[in-house]
Amino acid sequence: MGMTLLPSFQESEEISVTVALLSGEGTTILANLDWTVNHLRLQAQLSLLVGISGLVNSEGCLLTGRNTLKEVGLKDDDLLHATVRHAKLASTRQSYAFALMKGDGSVVSWGSNRMGGDSSMVQQELRDVEQIQASGGAFAAIRADGKVISWGDSSMGGKAQSGRWLENVKQIQGTVGSFAALHNDGTVESWGRSHGGNCISQPSELKNVKELCASDYAFAALKEDRTVVTWGNAASGGDSSWVKEQLRDITQLAATSRAFAALTADGHVIAWGDRDFGGDLRGMDPSQLSCVTQLCGAGSAFAALRQDRTVVTWGDETAGGDSTEVEMHLQDVYQLHSNERAFCAVLHSGGVGTWGN
Repeated sequence: MGMTLLPSFQESEEISVTVALLSGEGTTILANLDWTVNHLRLQAQLSLLVGISGLVNSEGCLLTGRNTLKEVGLKDDDLLHATVRHAKLASTRQSYAFALMKGDGSVVSWGSNRMGGDSSMVQQELRDVEQIQASGGAFAAIRADGKVISWGDSSMGGKAQSGRWLENVKQIQGTVGSFAALHNDGTVESWGRSHGGNCISQPSELKNVKELCASDYAFAALKEDRTVVTWGNAASGGDSSWVKEQLRDITQLAATSRAFAALTADGHVIAWGDRDFGGDLRGMDPSQLSCVTQLCGAGSAFAALRQDRTVVTWGDETAGGDSTEVEMHLQDVYQLHSNERAFCAVLHSGGVGTWGN
């Protein structure tokens, strides 16, 4: 008589993991090795009553949220440090509506209902959110599991073109009328208005993308091979053909409303798009645009931080493109920031210098 062998089931191993905050407060969790890092993070968040954005191991490595505890090599009695998630506020391009990502990953919104102020239809999906971006009349949020939730004016990206939520997404950028999403596999998908940058006829080179950047009506993608691909409204930076041969070995992208700037590995700057918005460097002293370490874009002007800790600016003179009046104070600069019409320089001394409108 034959014998039937029944499959054997082995329970997954449980381990004890301690998750600690920088304050010293911590919690010990009995975890299953089949749990994802995100699941462990959420359990720690419930216990510690604080929003947690990530978990870092003893070697200082941020653990990938969608991997299992077994895959990241956690063992019994391991100690992990938690990074706290801070609240972030997003606004549509014309400030018709606002969305606040709270520390616990939930989202509240207000303002024009049609333009994204009403998120009630997707509220149950807005949990464990890590990023929020806005177009002119809609919002798109990325959850920790890589799923994208969007709401607001459907013509401006409030509803995915395919009618489904995008998945496996790590970055989103928005123009006035559309969104572009970067998937984990380096491909790009977009939705919204075609004249707002929606890449209905996307360039075939949009593969192996590392990072996205957006002006008001165009997108730029920095690829793993350090080249750049652009699409959307030509006058707003969607056409980079006249600087294409220069867009090699790029390490950083920045944008104004209608232009882009790129930083090369050797510290040089390349710009394209509307000349009134910083897209034309002709007339600039080339020596000023060398040895650059950071680019920063406002609404219609750019600022660049140089290795000698000085700053050079170009674009709309009334909106920060002319920094001559504060040039003597822009020494020993540590970092640059901007809003729509002005710039702010943080100095190594702790001081702050501002210019623009």
